[in-house]
Amino acid sequence: MKRFSSAKILCTAFLAVILVSTASGFGYDAGEPLPNVSQLEVYDVTGLSTTDKRASGQLIHTGLNETVIINQTEQRTYRFTFEVANRGASTWYLNSSDTMIHEPVEDAWNLDDVYYNITSNLFFGGNLSQNTLNWDTGQQGSLGVGEKLYAEYIIQIPHIQKNTSQEFLVNDSDSFSGSRDLHRLKINRLGQLNVTMHEPPNNTVYQVNRTFEMNATVECLGGKCGDVNATPRYNETGSRAVMPSTESSPFYITDYASSGCSNMSSGEKCRMLWAVNATGSEGSRYTIDVNSSSTYSEVEEENSSKNLIGLNSFILMGLEWETIDFGYIDPGEQDQMSKCTDYSNCSYDVVIENYSVPVDNLWVKGTDLVSQEDSGYGIGISNMSYGLTNDISTEKPVENTYTKVASDLSPGTVLSTFYWLDVPTGIITGQYTGQITFKANNSG
Repeated sequence: MKRFSSAKILCTAFLAVILVSTASGFGYDAGEPLPNVSQLEVYDVTGLSTTDKRASGQLIHTGLNETVIINQTEQRTYRFTFEVANRGASTWYLNSSDTMIHEPVEDAWNLDDVYYNITSNLFFGGNLSQNTLNWDTGQQGSLGVGEKLYAEYIIQIPHIQKNTSQEFLVNDSDSFSGSRDLHRLKINRLGQLNVTMHEPPNNTVYQVNRTFEMNATVECLGGKCGDVNATPRYNETGSRAVMPSTESSPFYITDYASSGCSNMSSGEKCRMLWAVNATGSEGSRYTIDVNSSSTYSEVEEENSSKNLIGLNSFILMGLEWETIDFGYIDPGEQDQMSKCTDYSNCSYDVVIENYSVPVDNLWVKGTDLVSQEDSGYGIGISNMSYGLTNDISTEKPVENTYTKVASDLSPGTVLSTFYWLDVPTGIITGQYTGQITFKANNSG
């Protein structure tokens, strides 16, 4: 039976001061051994040989009374190593009554190996039962003052999500002294990324010095994916180069938007949109793709398909109107002017856009106008005329075949056009519709 004196109380208080960097000790009396947990390390030993599993691996955690975080995208194998130092004043002689346990450890997990190591001597034996992993201390061995023992086990952990509190306890049954480490085990079931680039489609040609749209979806599958990022890339001398956000050639990003890309879980989708300026040379061709990654380093990067695009120069022409409207017409009326679209000058503008190549020639043609009430009535397209000024004396008829409207139009040109209609007699009143078409060319 132990007897306590004031001297022993003072000795115990002094011991507590020197143990602040280790696990919490208990039951120590002067002159006795004190097995004290001084470190916890966890290694990923997946795929290693039996010998290497016990001696090496990738360190994924070290520390006491902390949270052990295991991130995995599949079932993997780990070695748990508890360092136990004898902080007492005499040798600890291990026997079958001593305790070294770690709990809870799932019975369903596949225990590969359990042993303890004293000065490179391995003492094998132990079991996993009722979610408690027990070391067989009956293999004996001794731990001198200041020496260290390593209680280790190797186990396969399935691809799961788990967050639980655990305890490692070591106790010398003769002195009733020991210590414990209280920590949390957090296993993150990580997923995989699946990337789809929607725009641009394969075999697309874009205008040089114009902005085009890239958009992609990144889906998280099978677990957590964390925060997800994606980057547009292009081929450059055999490698994949990232499109920068500062002015550069052959591409640079001018704008970016995303949604749903933070803290992603299985089944969630991240959508991303980039505005990309094509600054490469005319006639060049590139394969572009989207590379995606996760804040979890264990989640592998994934790439979209590589789509081929070309850069070239085009005529970029637009109409700032959809319909030439003559309103209500009366049979026999001459030189009826179209309604104004621009009330300052009544013009219908044809625009050669700023990034277009120059236009050498611009043509126009039209189809006959047909009554919407009775298709037996019509107005020949030559009854419709156009001019480049709001002056009826400059009018020219619109024909069924192309006639030249203008030449040598530079990028940025706004060409104003005006329209008149001679309404023949012998037709019914009502709405008449047809179509006019503009054509432009560049011979360069």
